[in-house]
Amino acid sequence: MIKKEEIYKACKNTINEFKNVDIEAFKEEPSIAWIQTDPEKLKAKAIIKDVKFLTISILECENINKQKRRMKEIVFNEELIASSLYPILLGNSTNINDKNLRNYTRWLINKDPLISRIGISEEKSLLNAAIIIQQHSISKILSSVFQKCLKNLGVSNIWDRANALFIDATQNILKIIPLISDDGVLDESKLSDEYKFFLHLKANIDNAFIEDD
Repeated sequence: MIKKEEIYKACKNTINEFKNVDIEAFKEEPSIAWIQTDPEKLKAKAIIKDVKFLTISILECENINKQKRRMKEIVFNEELIASSLYPILLGNSTNINDKNLRNYTRWLINKDPLISRIGISEEKSLLNAAIIIQQHSISKILSSVFQKCLKNLGVSNIWDRANALFIDATQNILKIIPLISDDGVLDESKLSDEYKFFLHLKANIDNAFIEDD
């Protein structure tokens, strides 16, 4: 059984790794620059607070297998949140215009209760951008914390699987953004079978990701 102290140690180590990594080598990942600009350690404290909250549900598990499952659920959910916000952070570099991104943001807020709770809007402002970058970054770092915990428990392939999930989810999202109307409605008749599978996966949490070591 994993202990509270082990999770907190993984949290501390992960934050330090993100703070000390070469920012030039990870320009495409906003969470690196975000956490490295933290003179008063307020961002680190926010992550620690979230880790402590999530730890409660892990310590309530009856055995180590259930603990692993709970941590995989956390990794899964945080990677999906991060991937949902990532296209907005990429902006027009993805050949998707501002109108597309506003429509997508409107759809995302209405479709995803986890996203709607963080308080983002379709408004193009510094405040809104800051909220989006913060949530993306926190989700990526939380995912990394519990990936480290899972690796320590012998789940050696969790990084590869989480990374593949993020990449696949982001690519699928980029495909559907142009299909969203100005009212924030997705024309599901135009969805590919691949993306329909992804939506099903997101709604039900893929059993293979959760249960397979």
